[in-house]
Amino acid sequence: MPCLRLLSALGTLLVALGHVTAVRAQEYPGKPVRIVLAFAAGAGGDVFMRVVAEQFSILLGQPVIIDNRAGAGGVVATEAVIRSAPDGYTLLGATPNSIITRRFLSRSNTIEWERDLTPITALWNTQSLVLVSSSLAVSSLRELIAYARANPNKVQFGTTGIGTHHHFNAEQIMQRTGAQFLHVPYKANAQAYQDLVGGSLPMVIGIAESAQSFLKTGRIRVLAVVEYKSNAFPGVPAVADVVPGFEPAPSWTGLFGPARLPEAVLRRLSSDILKAVDTPQVRSRQGFDIIGDTPEAFIARIRRETALLAGIVKAAHIQPVD
Repeated sequence: MPCLRLLSALGTLLVALGHVTAVRAQEYPGKPVRIVLAFAAGAGGDVFMRVVAEQFSILLGQPVIIDNRAGAGGVVATEAVIRSAPDGYTLLGATPNSIITRRFLSRSNTIEWERDLTPITALWNTQSLVLVSSSLAVSSLRELIAYARANPNKVQFGTTGIGTHHHFNAEQIMQRTGAQFLHVPYKANAQAYQDLVGGSLPMVIGIAESAQSFLKTGRIRVLAVVEYKSNAFPGVPAVADVVPGFEPAPSWTGLFGPARLPEAVLRRLSSDILKAVDTPQVRSRQGFDIIGDTPEAFIARIRRETALLAGIVKAAHIQPVD
């Protein structure tokens, strides 16, 4: 009998705790929400996230604070959120660098998104371009590929580094077409664009937003949009239009919570952030392709893109370095 009374008391306690949790979830949010962001203050992604956060705040009815924690390819921000309480008041704004890519590039990687995080939504894709110097005698991506086939490794291409989505996109183009380019990693888009404009670098795969001022010089040409056709570049094909089977490497910025985020909190966050990115204030911004998907669709996206990168890395014989 004492055991039965104890079990009954435990059952009552668990029901009560569940009720308290449900009530707290219904009351969410009761204070400001913080987004720990893997971008430096003033970077393009930071500026755009603040536009999103303003609309998100209106819908949540609470301030949304941006906490910039750039460093180690997004690891600093990601680990900060992994260690936070799963209550919906600390969220992560991150790119695939720390979520997907790092597992292929670093032997010391300890981040496992399925264990450590709750995906909420992919917010936007960063638009990327295939650009060439006007001194290179090609006028289309098809001509560039043909030239690189006939002249292996003669065409050098700049990106923002080994293991970036720009690098992976170039590797996939080579793997699917037989063209051979020579990779020249840079620390920043601007440095690569300067060499492209100066004529010392024939090709760059880089961020569209960063290219705008360099395009005005008339010394470089856009051959393709990497992700999808864009109204900002009418008449310019997507890479997939020219390279059969091409799928862009992940370039999104996504929103995550810590692991074990309560379902009711997750659904509230998902609902409000999807409404936020669908506002005119957000959709009118140039240089970003709005996504806005459900948690389930975001999880499926991450799994599909992880498999894509695994294939590219294997074919390119890219090895982790630490």
